[in-house]
This record gives sequence, structure tokens and C-alpha cells, in this order.
Amino acid sequence: MTEFFKILIIVSLVFIVLGTINFIRQRNQKSRTTSCRDCRGTVSLGAEKCPHCGAQLPAIGTTGFGIFSVIKGILILIAIASFLVAGVALVSIIK
Repeated sequence: MTEFFKILIIVSLVFIVLGTINFIRQRNQKSRTTSCRDCRGTVSLGAEKCPHCGAQLPAIGTTGFGIFSVIKGILILIAIASFLVAGVALVSIIK
């Protein structure tokens, strides 16, 4: 029975980690594009003109990882570590 709980905890943790990675990838993909103010088409942030209508786009400054991204990453790691600790504690209680 304890093997079942160990496997369940590991599968849950893998699911959480993969879900978090997928969420971050989707968010980063969305943050690399914007919409054209004239035709509302999807335009890359680095583009000077809209590929759909040719409208001139204003320059948008891009920054790398901000302090909030670093803090979010640290909080995610703390959450994952707490799930691991709780899983180990649960397995030791069940024994």
C-alpha cells in the first residue's frame, strides 16, 4: 500500500512540474507578440511594421527577466519542495 502512495505522490509532483512548465511557456509565447493598433493582427514585438496591413509600429522596449519573474521562480521552487517534504512525511506516517 505504501508503494501505491509513493507512486501517487511522484506522479502528482511530475504533473505539477510539467503543468507549471507548460504554463510558463504559454505565458512567454503570449508576451512575445502584440496586436496591431490598426488591423488588430498578431505582430512580433521586434517588428517595425505590421505584416498584415503594413502599419508602422511604435518601438517597444524589451527587458529580460525582471525581479518579479525571479521571485515567481523562487516561489514555485519552494512550492515544489514543500510538496516533496509533505509527500515524504505522508509516506513515513503511513508506514
